[in-house]
Amino acid sequence: MNQERMDANILLCGAARVGKTSLINAICQQQLVKSSAALDCCTRKLKKYQVEYTEHGHSHRTIFWDLPGVESWNETDVRDQVTKLIMATKPLCMIYCASPGSFAKLGHVKWLVSECAGHNIFCALVCTNMWAGKTRQVILIEFRDILQKIHQDVQPLKVNNAIYFDRFGLCTMVNSETYVDDDIGIRKDPSGINELIFGIAKSLDLERRSTWFQVVAQNQSFSSQMTVEFSDLSNVSVETEMTKNTTKSDGQRCDTKFSDFGMESSEISGLSTWDFNTSQFSSSSPSSADPQTIANNKTQDNSSTRANGNDTNSQSPESSSNETASSEKLS
Repeated sequence: MNQERMDANILLCGAARVGKTSLINAICQQQLVKSSAALDCCTRKLKKYQVEYTEHGHSHRTIFWDLPGVESWNETDVRDQVTKLIMATKPLCMIYCASPGSFAKLGHVKWLVSECAGHNIFCALVCTNMWAGKTRQVILIEFRDILQKIHQDVQPLKVNNAIYFDRFGLCTMVNSETYVDDDIGIRKDPSGINELIFGIAKSLDLERRSTWFQVVAQNQSFSSQMTVEFSDLSNVSVETEMTKNTTKSDGQRCDTKFSDFGMESSEISGLSTWDFNTSQFSSSSPSSADPQTIANNKTQDNSSTRANGNDTNSQSPESSSNETASSEKLS
């Protein structure tokens, strides 16, 4: 019987030795196979990282298309090659990586992001190896400024370490592998990966979000958090073998919530139709994650609360303070 294969293409950009391979391995929780690749449309040599798995009769393949040396291209090359690559691969998103101490021409990054924006490609600008130097905040600010210049009408939203530009892009910091500095006695565990995965997911439209979840379907850590969150916040029964992984080794439930990533409960209900067993969304609530639907739900919830004599502003000072600390509009 012939298997149906579903492909997901992702653009991967950034200088050498900034942790691109470590990042995509951490996202997929797989060791991706690297090979050189050529597309008829592109004159530049590409690197291709791919991973494939089969589940329930469906073959899923993820391909990361790396543009080596893009930081040394001129503007014409960037626009020409990226446009051709986008047309040929129809990528799900673009991930650009820079790490403390690495070299990147901001003008080139802006050209790249601008070209992706013109083709409605979501851009994730990621500071990798965040503990390897003191310039991580500088990189994050530079990434934010680039997105702001391109999307001038969008009000950025900061949630923890990530800055969101609506459905267009985000910038954040991650540590893909354990960082150890014996000289000064520092050890930092991997961090920020699940937040990045979820940040991309909540920013994509429903169809692309479904494809993105296929990309990360083998990431047990992220899937466990998703299962716990749906069960706790949406009262949704997610029937999957992954539910057995929703507890830590000491028997305690995982306590990381999708709300920690800045997602509203109404948005979570829009994701709750995701079926891990088929790697698809069911059609029971296809538009629940639509921004307009979310806004309407919030209005209805507020009206209902006021009708019952409860004011949403009557939350405790502590909860109000925590919300302000974790999510804020940027001026």
